[in-house]
Amino acid sequence: MKRWKFFLSFLLAIVFISTPGFAAKSSYMTVKVNGSNSQVRETPVLLDGQAIKAEAPSYINKDGLTFVHIRFVENYGAKVDWEQKTKTAIIQQDGKEIRMPVDGDVIYINGDKKSIDKKFAPRLVIFPSNEKYASTMIPFRLVSETLGYEVGYDEIKGIPYINTPKEEISEEKPEPEPEPEEDLSHLNRVQAIQKERINGKESIVIYNTENISINTMRLNNPDRIIIDIKDSLLENGTYFEYDYELGSIKKVRVSQFSPDNNYNPNDKIVRLVLDIKDGVNSAEVKIDRDGDKLIITPEENIWEILNYSMEGPNRIVTINANRDTDYNIQYNSHLRNVLITLPVENIDLVEGNVKINDGLIGDIAIEEIGDEAYITINCMRAADYNILSRTIDNEIKLSLKRDSNISPYDRIIVIDPGHGGKDPGTVQAGVREKDINLAVSLKLNEALQDKGYTTVMTREGDTYPENVARAKLANELYADLYISIHANSIGNPDIHGIQVLYYSKDKANVTKEQTLALANIMMEEITKGTGAQDKNLLARDKTIVIRDTNMASVLIETGFLTNPRERELLQSEEYQDLIVESIVRGIERYFEIY
Repeated sequence: MKRWKFFLSFLLAIVFISTPGFAAKSSYMTVKVNGSNSQVRETPVLLDGQAIKAEAPSYINKDGLTFVHIRFVENYGAKVDWEQKTKTAIIQQDGKEIRMPVDGDVIYINGDKKSIDKKFAPRLVIFPSNEKYASTMIPFRLVSETLGYEVGYDEIKGIPYINTPKEEISEEKPEPEPEPEEDLSHLNRVQAIQKERINGKESIVIYNTENISINTMRLNNPDRIIIDIKDSLLENGTYFEYDYELGSIKKVRVSQFSPDNNYNPNDKIVRLVLDIKDGVNSAEVKIDRDGDKLIITPEENIWEILNYSMEGPNRIVTINANRDTDYNIQYNSHLRNVLITLPVENIDLVEGNVKINDGLIGDIAIEEIGDEAYITINCMRAADYNILSRTIDNEIKLSLKRDSNISPYDRIIVIDPGHGGKDPGTVQAGVREKDINLAVSLKLNEALQDKGYTTVMTREGDTYPENVARAKLANELYADLYISIHANSIGNPDIHGIQVLYYSKDKANVTKEQTLALANIMMEEITKGTGAQDKNLLARDKTIVIRDTNMASVLIETGFLTNPRERELLQSEEYQDLIVESIVRGIERYFEIY
């Protein structure tokens, strides 16, 4: 078993290290929105191909929406104002005025009131770099498209962009005869997009779409189906979003699309975007016409009978039967799965498999065996479940969470030997920090595996994974702990002892109190186990490997290589063993509490 775990750790590390990087900056940060912490991904925004800096960083939130600082729009000539009394952001350009109340569900375009989803409203956001003041952040796409600019997302680089119209420079010519106004009378005026039940199935119905032609395509990252409705204008605005959830569709977006290279410049196109639920591999839709209505119906798939959501630490799974039914639920602790069975005649069965990968549930499989429907919830770790439905019910609902009596095997610990490869760290009297870090980390890896823990190392040799990639690895593994091993240096050779660095704010999966508890425990155990001096806990909010990891994380400075005595100790097998034993005791103390 030990050899197998070591091989698994090695394999994961090799795959991780060989993964190519992304062009876009992918650092995560925790911001405060309306008093609550929210993790977002910082991203550059390109204006005519150039990254633009603003007073606050642009970011993509959990809904996949890009927000920029309100003064970002000044880069393309818009005027910005703020109405304190009503907390309203005001943007003006070329005779168009947009008024956007903070956290509102309406905006005003030249005085006309338009309803929007609140997730598109401006936000007052507090960033870690400036906690005294809130920045006004506005929805990038909604504002820019309303002002008439081309907005897109570079799928390869992973960066949102905006292009301004090119000015043509030409010689002065006689003023031409005025061209006749474009005749738009033949165009469809798309006014209403509704979710309705058609022939017993939930469908999306688009009204005022008589005599049209359509184009469809499939795009990835994120997975979505595009339906372009030609010869059409979108009434009452240029962009709308609907929280319509049906079948494999989780959201519907519609906009007046600016023609790209696939169309003529003067084409009038309404673009409908159907965002597909995570884990659906082959979503399809059926498109029908009925008079002036375009009817879009998701083809049957696993989401017809399955619902999934997260509520704090709980995962809620619901199976939709076609009538009241009895059912049976069993948990297999060895396979770590929950099996739900019910008569196949009581469910409109759609066989398939959907990936969840939320840190607890790996995937859900549905199949027909004999006259029974089998729904298997495969867990990544030991789980507790609670049945929320009645003994006989038309919806089978249960809640899952991590087993409070979790075994060491179900704990994933990422060990990070700092520096490596091209980066030696500090070098003192010929002793390279990267070598000390790796030696201690390899011993720690072995000691934790001997205790039954599942471990993964960010490097197992003299290589250099980028710090952003180290944090990403831990997040993708849904690790429980991240331990980064380093050695210290300072100008004064008399200074010696242990320092523990930690992130002082809440993170995605852990509170600041938990992180501080881990740091305190580590300092207590290491100083007690080695006899080294306590040189203080240090809050570090810009150190990537402890800032960008979602779990409790510490960076341990095991001693000062600039101190001759400590440098000698850190090269000693016996002293390295003392450090490792102390860290293991600290980890086990932490797990007794959390």
